[in-house]
Amino acid sequence: MIQRIQTIFLLITIAAISIELTTPILKSSVSDQAGIYQDGSVYIRECMPGLIVLALSILIGVIGIFLFKNRKTQKLLVILTLLLLLGGNLVSGLVFSPPTNAIIDTAHAAISPGLGLFMPLIGLISLLLAYRGINKDDKIVKSMDRLR
Repeated sequence: MIQRIQTIFLLITIAAISIELTTPILKSSVSDQAGIYQDGSVYIRECMPGLIVLALSILIGVIGIFLFKNRKTQKLLVILTLLLLLGGNLVSGLVFSPPTNAIIDTAHAAISPGLGLFMPLIGLISLLLAYRGINKDDKIVKSMDRLR
């Protein structure tokens, strides 16, 4: 299980999504009295649909690690995790965009990216590499079957 490279990439994806859930996505120079910028930072956990979808992607990623013997199912789970990662971040982006634009317009706040903003990219890349590793394993097994 741990010897396969796709397991390492899936673990990296799970770690990246977990970091995204716990660290700020955006930081503002001005805190807002009401809304998502009350403490000057935006976290993914402030968007419940995005939080649920990303937590589900972590769960499916963990399940995908343990299904290393069934490569077809593992590929399907990696694709599902990829779609959930993209969907959760898209939903969160759509939720956080109007308040961010409003605080920029009204308070002339400077918005800077947090660590959580870069984690989806790391998760996406590692999921693509995991899928590639699963395909390589599949090709090796098929070539061994031909030799028998």
